[in-house]
Amino acid sequence: MHSFTTFLRSTIFFPVIFLCLTSAPVNGVELNPPQATQAELAKASYSEEKNLADLAAAFFDTSPEPTGDGLATGTLGKDGGAVEPVLAFADEIAAGTHGEVDSLLISYHGKLIFESYYRRGRINYPHYQMSITKSYTALAIGRAIQCGFLTMDDLERPVCDFLEELDLSQCDQGAAAIRIDRRRTPPRSAPGKFS
Repeated sequence: MHSFTTFLRSTIFFPVIFLCLTSAPVNGVELNPPQATQAELAKASYSEEKNLADLAAAFFDTSPEPTGDGLATGTLGKDGGAVEPVLAFADEIAAGTHGEVDSLLISYHGKLIFESYYRRGRINYPHYQMSITKSYTALAIGRAIQCGFLTMDDLERPVCDFLEELDLSQCDQGAAAIRIDRRRTPPRSAPGKFS
């Protein structure tokens, strides 16, 4: 049986689609993903994100280039997925049909096979996701249980039991007591930062 850490580092569990919400313009012809400037990155924060200028046009890439960030890349259609429906969906996002969206990234079998950026989306700017991370975590945990990497009994174990490389001396007091089933609610005895 593989370790849970290995499971989390892989994307073998199923295709993952990330939508980052915030708005959308029109399909563009840029050759490289849009990047935030050094000045924008220097003051990057949740409150500053709303001040980013909208992209002049949306950016789509069906064969993302490796950027040195550790993500393997592939080609939409060749490595998975159907090109036409994904591009049609990306066009709808760009037209604003699906609300305010900043970016859409599709990973399949461990490879990033599609990336697109709209309005405030930038390849190098942090996108503040807040409570949506609880949904990602629940999805990953549910799939880990389904694949046999975790059991229902594991939900009552401390999270740090599954993070082999975690140095608890670098964590907030009480971090060792946080259980998977209590991930959203820190224990009263554990002051500090929790997300």
